[in-house]
Amino acid sequence: MSDIVAQDVELAKIAERIRTRMKRTVEDIIEIGRDLIAAKERIGHGGFGDWLEAEFDMSDSAATKFMQSAERFGGKNVNFTNLPTSVLYLLAAPSTPDPIVEKVTSGEIPATTAAVKEAIAKAKAAEKDAAAARKALTEQQEEYAAAQARAASLARTIDSLKTELEQAKPKTIEKIVEKPDPKQAKRIKELEAQLEAAERDKDAAEQHAQAVQAQAEANLPEVRARARWESQATQMGTLLREALAYLPAQEDLAAFGSAEWRRMDDLEYYAQQIIAAIQKIRNGATIIDVEAA
Repeated sequence: MSDIVAQDVELAKIAERIRTRMKRTVEDIIEIGRDLIAAKERIGHGGFGDWLEAEFDMSDSAATKFMQSAERFGGKNVNFTNLPTSVLYLLAAPSTPDPIVEKVTSGEIPATTAAVKEAIAKAKAAEKDAAAARKALTEQQEEYAAAQARAASLARTIDSLKTELEQAKPKTIEKIVEKPDPKQAKRIKELEAQLEAAERDKDAAEQHAQAVQAQAEANLPEVRARARWESQATQMGTLLREALAYLPAQEDLAAFGSAEWRRMDDLEYYAQQIIAAIQKIRNGATIIDVEAA
């Protein structure tokens, strides 16, 4: 923006009037959404679309945007200044994560369609990655449980085969070995072959279970780190948003003395430390403890 435009008083007044009207428009959209929700409940199933068309020539999709806006923001004390209606509809969509809504309404994310869409896409991509990691861990746990169950089943099969083989073998009666018939001899060979195969399969199942467990244990620190940071980031975001509410009102600043401004300096210092630490993390540096002001 040029200096001439920035210093144009009349242009500033025009911009302020536009912002006021934009705010009123957003608030009106929410009120319209509330009325549409009430009308839909009164009309009941099947007639709402016809009523929309007859009364307003409005489509179901347009009405849905109004109603979603009312459901998301109705009754909430949100600053809608500079919030275009297109952004409102994006934020009101049920698929938009709550943290994105909070960041836009607090000014952390610019209230533009492009910025909001980008933020939503990044949030969904992060959630997709987290879901994929959780799914992979669950699959590993299920695979490990299945391998253990197969090994246990094979162990029972081996015990059963050993019992049957022992019973099929010729018995010694008073030092005279009972001569097996051909069918019995064939069955003994079959049982011995089955026993050998079952023992091989059991060994393979146990090795597979051990490999799966080792892989899961190798991935566990990464999964835990992601889950830990997800919880910590949520808590930090909540604390920072709450901290903004404690900043002094403009009318209180006139009463400030040197002690109050020193406290403000301390807050600014810690805010800068947080920003610097985040930047270091993005650059791959090791973070040390933040020094006290």
